[in-house]
Amino acid sequence: MTASKVIALVKFFSDESHADQFIKGSLYMKRLRYFQQLEAPENDDGRGDAHEAPVSWHQPDRIELVFDFPGYKPFKVDKNDLAGPLFITRHFYSDMHLFCLTALSIPDPSLLQGDHDEVQAKLQAAFQIDERCLDFGPHAVIVSAEKFLPRLHQSLARCNHWSKADMVDYYDATTFHGDFVAEDVPFWKQSRFAYQKEFRVCLQTPTAGDEPLTFEIGDMSAFAIKVRSADINASLKVTLKQPSANCRSALTANGSL
Repeated sequence: MTASKVIALVKFFSDESHADQFIKGSLYMKRLRYFQQLEAPENDDGRGDAHEAPVSWHQPDRIELVFDFPGYKPFKVDKNDLAGPLFITRHFYSDMHLFCLTALSIPDPSLLQGDHDEVQAKLQAAFQIDERCLDFGPHAVIVSAEKFLPRLHQSLARCNHWSKADMVDYYDATTFHGDFVAEDVPFWKQSRFAYQKEFRVCLQTPTAGDEPLTFEIGDMSAFAIKVRSADINASLKVTLKQPSANCRSALTANGSL
C-alpha cells in the first residue's frame, strides 16, 4: 500500500452561517446516536449508519447462539435462523460526541511509477473528493491539516474528557468476523463508506442523552478557506515541483493553504 499524507481536511455544511462558525473555531458535535438513528433519504447521502460503533460483528455461518432461561429448555440459534451478520454495540458509544470531516491526502511521490507528468496526474487524482460527499451540503470549508490538527489536539488535551481524533478504518461487512478494540470502536465503519475518507473527532463527556455539544478550538481564519462544494474539486490543484521533490496543494481561485 502506498503511504499517504493528510494535507487538508474538509467540512461540508448545509447552512453557510454554520461554515462561518466553524472558521471561527466552533465545532458543533452531534451524538453518535444521531447518526445511528438518522433515516437515509431516498438518495442516501451517506450520513446515516445504523451500524455505527460496532463492538462485535459476527458472520452467521461462524457462530451459534444458545439461549438459556430459568425453567425453560435451552434453545440454539444457528445460521439457518439468522438473516445476516450479528451486530453488537453498546449505549456507551451512542452518547459520544462526534465531529466528522473528509481528509484530503496524497501518496508519497517517490513511491509512484511514471514520468513527471504521470506522477502529477496520479497525485491530482488522489487529491480529489468523491462526488457523493458533495451531498453533505452546498458549502465547504477547507483547513490545513498541519495547522488544524495541533490546534485540535491541544484543545482536546485541555478539556479533561476522554477524546480521540483519527482516521476512520473500514471493514468488509461480508467477510469480517470478530470483535473490535474498545477505544477504536467509534473509528470503524463498513467499507461501503470508504469513499468518504473520514477523519473523526470523538469526545466522551459524563452526560448522556441527545444534546449536541459545541467545542471551541479558536479562530481558524488564517488557515481556512470557504468554497462552494460544487467547485471544490476544480479548485484543488497539486503541483509537482520537480520529479524527486515533495508536492504542494493549492486552491488557485481562493488562495493557498
